[in-house]
Amino acid sequence: MDLFASDVQLLDRIYGQHYDIERPKLILVSCIVAALNGVKGRLAAERPLSDVGLPFCYEILQASEKTVMKVAEQFAVFLADLGLKRVFGVPGTENLPLIEALMGQGVDYVLVAHESAAGFMADATAYLTGGLQACVVTRGPGASNLLTGIASAHYDNSPVLAITGEVERKRRERFSHQAMDLDALYAPASKASIYVTAENAATMLARAASIALSEPAGVVRIGLSGAEAGRDSVGQVEAVQVAPVGPPAEAELERVVSGSERPFLLLGAEVWRARQTGAVARLAEHLGAPVAVTARAKGVFPESHPLYCGVVSLYQDAPIRAVMDRSDLILVVGVNGGEFFVDWKHSTPVASLSMVKADPFFQSKAHAQGALDHGISRLLCLPTRIGWGEAAGRECRSEIERLFEEKESSTDALSPQATARVLRDSLPLDTIVTSDVGSHKLVVGQIWRASGPGRFITSSVVSAMGGGIPAAIAASLEAGTTPVVAVVGDGGSS
Repeated sequence: MDLFASDVQLLDRIYGQHYDIERPKLILVSCIVAALNGVKGRLAAERPLSDVGLPFCYEILQASEKTVMKVAEQFAVFLADLGLKRVFGVPGTENLPLIEALMGQGVDYVLVAHESAAGFMADATAYLTGGLQACVVTRGPGASNLLTGIASAHYDNSPVLAITGEVERKRRERFSHQAMDLDALYAPASKASIYVTAENAATMLARAASIALSEPAGVVRIGLSGAEAGRDSVGQVEAVQVAPVGPPAEAELERVVSGSERPFLLLGAEVWRARQTGAVARLAEHLGAPVAVTARAKGVFPESHPLYCGVVSLYQDAPIRAVMDRSDLILVVGVNGGEFFVDWKHSTPVASLSMVKADPFFQSKAHAQGALDHGISRLLCLPTRIGWGEAAGRECRSEIERLFEEKESSTDALSPQATARVLRDSLPLDTIVTSDVGSHKLVVGQIWRASGPGRFITSSVVSAMGGGIPAAIAASLEAGTTPVVAVVGDGGSS
């Protein structure tokens, strides 16, 4: 059977038309993936090779018969070997060879309505899995549309490859159609921007993945023109080498923490990225410290634990901040200060531990940079204390509930607070909630009880609207039968 006979038969069933396939002609293929029901189809339209006039004309479709890989196929094999199940984006002339190569490697191409949604979906998938994810969009407006979702992923430290189409660099002087300076456009929202050619693909693919995965994790943009995608790649892809996070120099941190009688523990998303949720629970119990989390870290500490206070920098967090002010030390572990949308006004001294350099937001008295597991293990060697944490935790949770009930009873209308409570009390415990950005995020993020990490997903540092529904679709694709609910306002549903 011809390579695309099944595609033509599919079109016959859908459109009631017949498409002849002749070997001298070229089949241009794009794909539509219906993410919610798993139905996949391909739209095919045939044009003679001479009509297309582009040297890269989808020779990738016959690449399996050749010993030398095309760049697009090398991309696809590389991403599949890294364990990617799917990539997200919108097809265009520049990226069709890569899309087809990815599908040939069993990597689904999930079509989105707008490129920014692809960024949000890759972000959510990276957050859930901890692994590298990717978007594939075309050049010009395709790349610029992607930017908001990618910026959200980058500033929330999700490892994502933003693979964009690009006009060949050597053609830019004479060909300006959609020839944006994507390096400059993506500079504030990526760790690096790399233009891939047949000569450098083997090196640059591994380098891009290494940069994205190394702490602080983030986005790397890869520019790939259609012409380069269809050329023979030179060399074999190198191994991905993630920069190790070394042990922290924690002597000063240990000294400051050991001198505290009423420590408070504030946890951020690094705890989940480093998979140290169990370790921070042991640390809190060891120090007898009350615990709060940021929105991006919701679920990294058990919300049923007696030491748990709530989510700081969300709705009705005043009781938490009051406890923080009564502490004599705030120990910040793995927190990105960009999650706070008001200034840090606590006079209580701060000590911090993170995989990256000290965040100036906190003005830490002592900071240790390095692997969280090593730093936490050192703090667990400090003397155990009977702390004030359980009483403080009960006080916080009780007061936050009272404030919610007070607000609910102040109106006969269905309030956001009541709606959030109904969601919490009605949905299964393991439900994943994705929240778009808006006032509802502040309410739902506080009252929703996440049963574990990855059970609440939202754009945090950039706080971009439009990500709630894409994140929910991505979570549903990744989590299988686990219930997923998206909470959106009118700004996030358009």
